[in-house]
Amino acid sequence: MKRPAPSYFKKDDFSLKDEPRPGCSKKLKSERLQVDIHENPTCNTRELRKTFNVSRHMTIYREMKRLGWESLKGWEMVSPSPHDLSEINKQQRVTCCLSLR
Repeated sequence: MKRPAPSYFKKDDFSLKDEPRPGCSKKLKSERLQVDIHENPTCNTRELRKTFNVSRHMTIYREMKRLGWESLKGWEMVSPSPHDLSEINKQQRVTCCLSLR
């Protein structure tokens, strides 16, 4: 079964340039997202989805993770910090390293 040709081929338009697509813009303003989170860290992705006119809340979530935000009952920046090891854990690591030599 043959598929019909796209409408732009019917108009004899064979150019390869990008045309504007219908629907909302897919560009999310990361700077504005960060400002909104700083102003209200208790907001959730579904509320932000409506604010930014984005179709899926996971788009907001992925962008926040990419920017280094983490939600633990409120959004906060994740800072890379070493684990707090107990003295027993420290000794176990030393013992393990020495046994591998």
